[in-house]
Amino acid sequence: MLRELRESDAEEVAALFQTVYGDERPIDAEEIVSWANNSEVKTEWMRVLELDGRVVGYGDIMIEDDEVALDAAAPGGHWDTFFEWAEEQALAEVGRESDSSFRPDITPRTWRGTADTSSGALPTR
Repeated sequence: MLRELRESDAEEVAALFQTVYGDERPIDAEEIVSWANNSEVKTEWMRVLELDGRVVGYGDIMIEDDEVALDAAAPGGHWDTFFEWAEEQALAEVGRESDSSFRPDITPRTWRGTADTSSGALPTR
């Protein structure tokens, strides 16, 4: 189930970033809490994927015109969940939900360092 990020998710989300990006993108729980409390960021644009009571993925989006930037840490094959959510949000944001020919440009905002891709950690879309 996708739901909004909560402060109580901070440790699990930080662990996801460590799993996906390792030391190339060091993010701790304190930084995650700062995201959750940032009044300049729409809280509905920060989501976690929860399965069986555990946070197994994180994603946030920024939408500008018909472009969407997706930042995510979703190991274990959960990337598509965040791509689909980002697309749905973009369509709703620009009021084009009923236009089946329109597809927003979704760009993964991934860290430009090296990440462990051996387990399919980064998206292949």
